[in-house]
Amino acid sequence: MPGSLHTLLVLPDLRAETEVHLGPPGVQAVLGSFFAGLADAWRGWTGVEVWEAYEGGLRLSCRHDGLGTVFVAVELSERSGPDGWHVQGEVQVDAGEQLAQLARSLSSLDAG
Repeated sequence: MPGSLHTLLVLPDLRAETEVHLGPPGVQAVLGSFFAGLADAWRGWTGVEVWEAYEGGLRLSCRHDGLGTVFVAVELSERSGPDGWHVQGEVQVDAGEQLAQLARSLSSLDAG
């Protein structure tokens, strides 16, 4: 589906996946640009950088430890039906090449 992203979070003892709506062209939150900005600041930043999908469903809160690791707190939720769910966890990303590769991989989403 255009304007959406199949999202999978896998952690020890957790596997959650859903389709996240990114929004209509011209309005959708630009995930690739968000990660490109983080990659440009690979040496570190102060505080937490946050990205959230257009209609919710996915929220990423990224903090840099100043030592070369980015901690990405992931909140993933599914609100459809009577049994909606919400999970959260944290993923570590190398602030150098791994973060840059992630930004390159996600850049195609910004064309929306």
